Amino acid sequence: MEPLELSEEQFGQIGKVAVAFSRLELSTASYIWGLIDPDDQLVGQCLTAGQTFGNLLTMADSLGKVRIDNVKVLGAHHEWIRQARDVATERNDVFHSHWIFHSDDPSTPVRTRYKRSKDGFVEWSDVPFDQANLPQLRDRIEALIFGLRSIKERVPEMFRSGKIRRTKWTDDESTEGKADQPVDS
Repeated sequence: MEPLELSEEQFGQIGKVAVAFSRLELSTASYIWGLIDPDDQLVGQCLTAGQTFGNLLTMADSLGKVRIDNVKVLGAHHEWIRQARDVATERNDVFHSHWIFHSDDPSTPVRTRYKRSKDGFVEWSDVPFDQANLPQLRDRIEALIFGLRSIKERVPEMFRSGKIRRTKWTDDESTEGKADQPVDS
């Protein structure tokens, strides 16, 4: 195995996936804020801060079951969760693989992963890198962001704008009583 040098275009496509996924994470968190309390989203911000995307999806799934009473919207919510889990798996495959060139085809980068098998041995799996999949993955992520907006529009009473509070304090101050008044977002 030789050191991998991806092209600038390949790095750029991977970067675009990273940025789109970051936007999806924030969109998912803000969706949760509205499901928890549309009038004061600070509690939601506290609960979602630092959570993994998988945890955000679990939280959104649970909250949707208790907060969305429209059957069609709840169905769209569940389908959105399923698609978000799928796209997160694909994103993780790209970002958490090892990138190598095999000696049998040094022109094609390969994503390789290893994991412990059920019998305790290590299993390796290789997937040839198809750069064309990256824009498609980014497009699917962007479609999920749009899909979440569509769900929010179908339950407008849970997603009113202008109700986000932000808490600000310095390291040497107590957080008690430091919440700002609601601000327009």
